[in-house]
Amino acid sequence: MPENSRLLIVNPNASSGITDALAAMAARRMPGLQIEKLTLDDAPSYIESPAQLARQLERICRAIALRRGDFDLTLVGCFSGWDRAGAGADLPPACTLADTCLAMLGLRGRPFSIVTGGSCWREPIVELVQAMGFAHLVRSVRVSELNAQEVLAGGDAGMQAFRALLQATAREDGVETILLGGAGFVGQTAAFSAGLPCQLLDCGEVCVAAIEALLKVAKKIPPMPAQESGPAHDQGGLPEVVRDAPARCP
Repeated sequence: MPENSRLLIVNPNASSGITDALAAMAARRMPGLQIEKLTLDDAPSYIESPAQLARQLERICRAIALRRGDFDLTLVGCFSGWDRAGAGADLPPACTLADTCLAMLGLRGRPFSIVTGGSCWREPIVELVQAMGFAHLVRSVRVSELNAQEVLAGGDAGMQAFRALLQATAREDGVETILLGGAGFVGQTAAFSAGLPCQLLDCGEVCVAAIEALLKVAKKIPPMPAQESGPAHDQGGLPEVVRDAPARCP
């Protein structure tokens, strides 16, 4: 891990468990990384709609703008896009779970599907996939009627229904990888991967792997003169969490 790298993890809701899970993933993967966690005052316990998330992201913009220079990168713990147009030029480097995962899996260049909870999130995720230019790689975006919180707290019926959705996705899409999206599902792949005929990726793990790669590259690149181009990019491999997923789907 590059010396003195600093990461701020911001949760748009009041669930400290999600923030803690993301921080633990980052600490395991990047020993020595300086991590700070931030939860906004009076945040809702769960983000129930894109409109509610947009309001929270506005607050997050203001919060991290005040901390400009304190961190190399800010991770916002939501599985959605983020329209930064109104944030101004002073917004420090920041990413969400969704845009970071899509960039990483898009770089791999192999088809995959996305499954998450909460029917209201399908359209925003599809829009983000299209905006980032990965519609040709994403075979489907599938959502359950229950959100992640409801699935995990709903007992056997909710869990079995979500497992069935994952099985149907693997069978019908024929992909070797499914991305389990949604901050509420961070750290939960073990509950759903048994018997699944393809790889199930945790959006938190993929995101942390991408952040590790970004911070390493950022620390190695020296400042370049304005008129000179940088060295050729080294594309020698992806982090192991997304590399060479076994092709096991029928």
